[in-house]
Amino acid sequence: MTQYSPVPVVKSVEAVNYLLFTPTNQDPNTGIPLKGLVIYQHGITSAKENSYLFANNLALNGYAVIAIDAPIHGDRSLDDQRSANANVLAYMNLSVLPVARDNIRQSMLDLITLRLALGTNQLAQRFNGTAIAALPPLTTSAPSFIGHSLGGILGVPAVAQSSATLDPSVDVLFSFKNASFVNAGGQIANLLLGSQAFGPVVTHNVAQAGIAEYASYAADNCGTSGTENYELNCLNGFENLNPAVNYPALISATSQFSFAAQTVLDTADPINHAAVLNTTTTEAYMAQVFGDDTVPNNVNGPNDTPPTKYALSSPLAGTEPLAKALALTPVVASSGLGPQIKPFVKFNSNGEHSTYVIPQGPNDIAHHSEMQAQVVTFVEANAAIVQNTSVLE
Repeated sequence: MTQYSPVPVVKSVEAVNYLLFTPTNQDPNTGIPLKGLVIYQHGITSAKENSYLFANNLALNGYAVIAIDAPIHGDRSLDDQRSANANVLAYMNLSVLPVARDNIRQSMLDLITLRLALGTNQLAQRFNGTAIAALPPLTTSAPSFIGHSLGGILGVPAVAQSSATLDPSVDVLFSFKNASFVNAGGQIANLLLGSQAFGPVVTHNVAQAGIAEYASYAADNCGTSGTENYELNCLNGFENLNPAVNYPALISATSQFSFAAQTVLDTADPINHAAVLNTTTTEAYMAQVFGDDTVPNNVNGPNDTPPTKYALSSPLAGTEPLAKALALTPVVASSGLGPQIKPFVKFNSNGEHSTYVIPQGPNDIAHHSEMQAQVVTFVEANAAIVQNTSVLE
């Protein structure tokens, strides 16, 4: 891209594998008629294959589900080591921030291109003889989007820009009916620093590059990288040597990093695309789990809980600020049963970050069932039907 040519030059075209789930019997009299299509995007360190765990819920309600891997994930990993499934930093490249930004941009463009390819192939009658031959026209029955975790972080800007009005003759090839963002959030840099799962990893790598004393301490005292809680234990050990000096040094390093990182990532950050999504006809659903240890509800600064220990207070970071930017209505137990319009559903702490995909234990089976049911009903009619308030805050 240049000042003379705002359209990027295509450098290569990649063949991307996909998974497609459809109702097995689409006879309108005896089976499940095919009513529409859902595009699903997985979370970071995951892959398209986790859609095997829940796509049946949508297929049983008449929806086909298609899923692709995000760049550097699953089949699109460069190799066993250069893969987000092995190392989150393969995708969120902290040493070369424009690479992290462009991985996100490419992920967004892939989703937009998938949406376009589905519509144009249907118009060209290339679905004839396939399992989605009976799919209603995507020009009049726009698909839905579901994104979990990183999938939602990518999904907000992708759906917003894809659904934004450009020209009536082409808008119908890009628009989405609705979008569900589960355990997603905004302001990526501070979200990562405020994450219990990723915050120590980011802080450790930033400190190694920016604090000579920490790099020396880590080399001599922290053992083998890759062991459980390696980064967190190393940070705690360094801090405890001299808390009055070392903790401020860590905060200073992460603050400088977050400023630089967010400056680079801002154009791809969901918090900056929420206003665009609000101008479209695409309805949005969000859900969070209280105390999510991967994508924090909020990032309230060093004086808050340990997950935000190395991140300054960031009023735009996390799930709740993104839900507010999307003008969604909080839904809690006291909201009652029944349909909820423009909902931001707040599940209680018995759920976990990946509960939507599959129950993480016996305590969150009810949470998983409720999340799945809500998203299905939202896909169906732009309203999430709450059937079990006991799993909500």
